[in-house]
Amino acid sequence: MSFPNERKAELIEKVTEATVQVAGEAMRDVTWVVIDELKAGTWAIGGKPVSL
Repeated sequence: MSFPNERKAELIEKVTEATVQVAGEAMRDVTWVVIDELKAGTWAIGGKPVSL
């Protein structure tokens, strides 16, 4: 599954905010969010390929 850039930005913001809420404001500048989009058929769960 691929997300549009607007959804990626929203995801990045929300993951960062969740980290800051739990670990404190000092974590904001050191929180990295990496979105690694995989192509369908290049990964598996329970030994079965996943295709979206």
